[in-house]
Amino acid sequence: NQCDYQAGQQANLKKHKDSKHEGVRYSCSQCEFQTADKFSLKRHREFKHEGVVYSCNQCDYQAGQQANLKKHKDSKHEGVRYSCSQCEFQTADKFSLKRHREFKHEGVVYSCNQCDYQA
Repeated sequence: NQCDYQAGQQANLKKHKDSKHEGVRYSCSQCEFQTADKFSLKRHREFKHEGVVYSCNQCDYQAGQQANLKKHKDSKHEGVRYSCSQCEFQTADKFSLKRHREFKHEGVVYSCNQCDYQA
């Protein structure tokens, strides 16, 4: 038991353990960028070095991920909002609402047993 880290998602706990306790790092071969997450390195390469950009057809917004473009369109142009039934929290993303409910109202946390960091 090395820390008291708590996360609202199992994946975040794994990233925490990998980066803070296991020293896992993935490095970009084209710049100094480093991450503990393979997928983050892939997104970094696409956006920063390969020019992969998702553009909004209604404004000048550009995203490095298609999911972020969809969230942008939903919230800025479509007015999509998901509201928490237990508090005033609102979001344009269903998954964010699910994470909010679990962490804030249901007490779902994943604790790191290697340090005292908390999220």
